[in-house]
Amino acid sequence: MHPSFKQLAAALLLILTVAGLPMLVTPAGAHNWSGTTGYTGCANGSPVNRADNATHTIHYIDLKDHVRNMNEWVRNNVLEPAGFKTSVQASPNSLTDVLVRDRYYVDYCGFNWWNQSKDSGVIGLATCDKLSPTSRCETHTLRYNLHWTDLQGVALRRRLACHEHGHGIGLQHRSTQTGCMPAMAEDWAVSDYSPHDKNHLTNNY
Repeated sequence: MHPSFKQLAAALLLILTVAGLPMLVTPAGAHNWSGTTGYTGCANGSPVNRADNATHTIHYIDLKDHVRNMNEWVRNNVLEPAGFKTSVQASPNSLTDVLVRDRYYVDYCGFNWWNQSKDSGVIGLATCDKLSPTSRCETHTLRYNLHWTDLQGVALRRRLACHEHGHGIGLQHRSTQTGCMPAMAEDWAVSDYSPHDKNHLTNNY
């Protein structure tokens, strides 16, 4: 089983229970471009910070096949068409742009991570780990909770990966039911960014 009604937090997925329905609660807005925030790490709810450039080197850290596949699909079918030049590294270095991890998380970053025995918890998290000299994000890490992804089908996994990569390039939540960046997961229309999101990316990279 998986949550049928949920809402995403800024760069994390937090499931709560409201009137018997699993739900994720967070503010959302129509203007969803983060810009350069200079934020790193887990503080303040893991806020979004734009990437330092549109050339993304990605390193997968011992991923389960389904997590690698959902990220590869987004890399080839979402990021590349949106104007990002991506490549996968066998080994990370100081200029790696995106690290992707999966675990059966419990309390990483001080958050309550979801599992089947809980009514609430985090299922995905994007953090900026290192800043560029201009305070943009040099290296993001995307984390996926295997307690949750193990239970999902291909479409929802891809939409989650689209959403987390979106945070990694500076997209915040949308309040409209288009693309993969709405706060409500049930409103993820497709595994892609909306025209509104793509305008932000075109204008800023």
